[in-house]
Amino acid sequence: MKVKQKRITIIKLIVMVVATFLFLFILNNTVVAASISSDIDGIEESKYPGYKEKIKQLQSIYPNIQVLYTGLDWNTVIYNEYSETHGRNLVSTSMDDAWICQECKNAGKTYDSGLYCASEQAIKYVMDPRNSLTQTGIFQFQKLNTAVGTIPNEISLILQMEHVNYLKDDQNAIEAFANVAKNNNLNAYFLVSRVIQEQGRAPTSPLATGAGYTGNGYNEYGKGYYNLFSIGATGSDYMTRVNGLTRAMSEGWDSLAKSIEGGGNFVGESYIDVGQNTLYLQKFDVYNTNGQLYWHQYMQNLFGAQSEAEILFGLYQVTGIQNSKDSVFLVPIYEN
Repeated sequence: MKVKQKRITIIKLIVMVVATFLFLFILNNTVVAASISSDIDGIEESKYPGYKEKIKQLQSIYPNIQVLYTGLDWNTVIYNEYSETHGRNLVSTSMDDAWICQECKNAGKTYDSGLYCASEQAIKYVMDPRNSLTQTGIFQFQKLNTAVGTIPNEISLILQMEHVNYLKDDQNAIEAFANVAKNNNLNAYFLVSRVIQEQGRAPTSPLATGAGYTGNGYNEYGKGYYNLFSIGATGSDYMTRVNGLTRAMSEGWDSLAKSIEGGGNFVGESYIDVGQNTLYLQKFDVYNTNGQLYWHQYMQNLFGAQSEAEILFGLYQVTGIQNSKDSVFLVPIYEN
């Protein structure tokens, strides 16, 4: 009888532990009710210090700034970005120690193509929107679900002026940028900036050259295929290429134009359409309408949204629309 009671007690404890784990998992990972407001004056400075003044200064240039009250606790966010899944945010091994997770560095542990996990302090600094409320940094928060740059001549000009040599004379690729932006209600300047971010202006990666991959047992694997948005290109250096080319082959992206069309459709459907409609929200998944938080990020590079915002701003400068009053921005705000 005592043995039976002991078994029942153990079962109850197991059930309680599992229930607690499930509760914490759901609490930390599910979409939290959020709200968007254009009332900058209504920001409570006692709860959210440092936002109002910076945003109001920027409104003299960009009047359409909104705030996204994420409803997420800041400490919970940082836990999920740093501790819950180590390696979610990566930095170069050449960076100062303050930016690098010392646990990973001391263990000699690198991720993907030789990158260190970012330190907790680095993640806090980059994720804090107040540190990016500058004339250039704010483009991390620009809403990208508006058809902008859908005239091929406009795309051609920015490719020429930015010296994107492998695309600037490809009329099919130029038209693909314009068409996918128009069909998906996307910002074409953003699509160009994403390709530059992923492949550079004069790329050597087989994902952009069509030369295929030779090495590690692969002889010109994927030759003639392109994956300019690096979709599915994950893993170590050589596996990044192989996985990216595998995806391109499965999708039939055997031209630059097809890669642009397919990649643009993917970004539109998988990110923009589920609420991750800014560079910041594509890097840090703190808001979406279709699944769990935190894991659905486009890139692991801690500075991905920052560097792409700089590229995007530069593209706008080519055609002189960097100060357009039509741009709309969405700045996240966290609790505590």
